[in-house]
Amino acid sequence: MSLTLKIARRYLFSKKYTNAIHLITGISILGMTVGTAALILIMSVFNGFEDLLKSLYSNFNPDIRIEASSGKFFKEDAEFIAQLEAIEGIGEVAKSVEFISIFEYDESQDIGVLKGVSENYNLVSGIDTMMRTGDYYFKKDGLDYLVLGYGMGYKLDVYVDNKLSSRMNVYTPRNNKGSIMSRPYKTKPAFPAGKFAVQEEYDNRYMLSSLEYAQSLMSKKNSLSAYEVSLQPGVTFEDVEDKVKGLAGEDYVIKNRFEQQAAYLRIMNIEKLLGFALLSLTLVLVAFNMVGALLMVVLAKQKDIAVLKSMGATDGMIWRIFLLEGILMSGIGLVIGLVLAISLYFIHKGLPNGLISLSQGFVQPAYPASLRLSDILLVSFTVLFIGGLAGLIPASKAKRVSAKFSEL
Repeated sequence: MSLTLKIARRYLFSKKYTNAIHLITGISILGMTVGTAALILIMSVFNGFEDLLKSLYSNFNPDIRIEASSGKFFKEDAEFIAQLEAIEGIGEVAKSVEFISIFEYDESQDIGVLKGVSENYNLVSGIDTMMRTGDYYFKKDGLDYLVLGYGMGYKLDVYVDNKLSSRMNVYTPRNNKGSIMSRPYKTKPAFPAGKFAVQEEYDNRYMLSSLEYAQSLMSKKNSLSAYEVSLQPGVTFEDVEDKVKGLAGEDYVIKNRFEQQAAYLRIMNIEKLLGFALLSLTLVLVAFNMVGALLMVVLAKQKDIAVLKSMGATDGMIWRIFLLEGILMSGIGLVIGLVLAISLYFIHKGLPNGLISLSQGFVQPAYPASLRLSDILLVSFTVLFIGGLAGLIPASKAKRVSAKFSEL
């Protein structure tokens, strides 16, 4: 341990200070403790919601989505699909087409998106695991069926479990051109099979049908909006990215799972950054208490500083002593805050409903939380940096104390 650090530590725990200095120092350390714990816990909650949304999106969005580079639709290419499936690491390749339609059930109507999917879509997305009521199927006894988003079903007042359930009508403009309100419609009946709940953005807009049903309604046989691709277990997008992009060329746009929801996840990251910035600002305010406490220490230790200088201590050494004292104060708050935050995190994860529960009907009973090492490192650096800044003013004042002060 260096001499400057030994002196800084001794000054910090000195018993000769007045009660006022001990009180202000304690308040400063307490503020750093609470601020550190709050930062870790808030960022963990943001991480938890981000992971939750990603997991929910993964039950609707594929690992890879391949769209046309121009236009909304493209013709199905069996040779391209075969070459895509031959790439090592690629799992299932599903086909989909989606377009805006009007849905009618009894006397209720609403506008949403009809998404026609191939039979293996559930193997790509896992949508069948997110069914809230009813079942996942599109054909039964020669009739067409639709799987509704839960919000869409609520708006249309659809009761899937009703055995006498009315049929639904789906309307779309002929040839999918022009305004829905100004062009003649083409309609095709179907029955509700079930409701899924993934995320509000999807639940309130989407209805799923068989690919053939949607293509027939659109009057565009073999037209697709996208190839939706799953990866084999243990394979990442980066492992197959070059091969898939090389095969697609300039005709298609390749999107991984993040890019399919880039705007939404970007907003989540901005909210997390703003939360971190606001709490960091709170720590800066707490640091003013540290500045006051350290200035009082400098005043109390002027004679000791003068003695050190008369014994050969340089201004730089004195400056480092009080800078380190500020870092030590914030470091103590940091360690206690980390222990507190991590303890609360594991207690929350260990309880069935967590320390803070969510309202009934949510996808999970407790607030989601995810502790990440990167956040701990970022918070640690921030707290120590703020502590160092708090020590700059007292350190600068301390090094200006004259060596002749000891002779007074």
